[in-house]
Amino acid sequence: MFEHISTLFEWLQSLAIVIGVAIAWRQLGSWRNERLSLKLSELGEELIMATNVLEQKISSVRHPFGYVAPEDDDDKDTYDYRRRLLEIEKLAEDFAKLQQFKIRQNAFIGDTDTDAAIDVFFDARVKLVIALRGMIYKIQSEKRQTKAQRKNDDQYDQVIWENYSDEDTLKNSLEEATEKIQAKMIPYLRMK
Repeated sequence: MFEHISTLFEWLQSLAIVIGVAIAWRQLGSWRNERLSLKLSELGEELIMATNVLEQKISSVRHPFGYVAPEDDDDKDTYDYRRRLLEIEKLAEDFAKLQQFKIRQNAFIGDTDTDAAIDVFFDARVKLVIALRGMIYKIQSEKRQTKAQRKNDDQYDQVIWENYSDEDTLKNSLEEATEKIQAKMIPYLRMK
C-alpha cells in the first residue's frame, strides 16, 4: 500500500516539475513580448521626436529672413548662404541619430513606407546643400549667365527659401514624411 502512495507522490512531483517548466516558459515568452513592445514604443517615440525636431530645424535654415554680413566679411554677398550652409552642417548629429533610428526601424519593424519617409529628410538635406552651394558659386562667379543657369537659380531659390505655400515642395515633402512616420509609429507608442 505504501508503494502505491510513494509512486503516486513521485508522479505528482514529476507533474509539478512539468507544470512549473511550462509556466516558466510561458512567463519567459510574456517577458520577451513585453521587452519587444517596450523597445518598439521607445523607438517610435524617439523617431517621432527626431523627425519633428529635424523638420523644425530645417525650416529654421530655410526661413526667408536672413542676416547681414559682419563688417569684416570679405564676401558679404554670399554670407547668408554660407551661414545657412553652416547651420546644415551643425545638423550632422541630428542626421546621424536619424540614421540610427532608420536602422533600428528596419531591424525591428521593417516598414518600407517609414523607411522612405525617413529618406525624405536625407534628400532634403542634399537638395539644400546643392542649392546653397549653387547660389554661392553663382554669386561668386562674375561670368555672364545663360538662360539655363538663370533657370537653375530659380530652382535653387525654391529649395532654399521656405515660402509657406502649397507650392513649397520641400516643406510639403518633409511635412508628409513626418505625418507618415507618426502614423506608423503611434500604434507602437500606444502598444496596440
